[in-house]
Amino acid sequence: MVSKAIFYAAAIISGIILAVAGNALYHGGNHDIGLKNAKIYFFYSDSCPHCLEVKPYVEEFAEKHNLTWCNMAKMDSNCSKVAEELGIERVPTLVVMDKETHIFIGSDEVMKVIEGSK
Repeated sequence: MVSKAIFYAAAIISGIILAVAGNALYHGGNHDIGLKNAKIYFFYSDSCPHCLEVKPYVEEFAEKHNLTWCNMAKMDSNCSKVAEELGIERVPTLVVMDKETHIFIGSDEVMKVIEGSK
């Protein structure tokens, strides 16, 4: 009969392996995004508290990437076209167009992309 210590050790090791694999799969999506040559749009509103929360991080991110700022209150034709084509209605939203189009809605999702780019 297997002792309790061996059983618990095996269970803990299995849990760690599954957690690491799950983390790699969940966060792995950001690594597939080619930020270097991508067109990136940040849709925001000056009255949105979540937009204001991530804005300093987006500003830093914008220094290293080709980012277009799209203020929902006064969008230029380029931002309006992208918003209409992709159905962008909520802010903050980050759109990354590399080989595919990736849309990240909400401050948590925007921050994951920014943190993943470091």
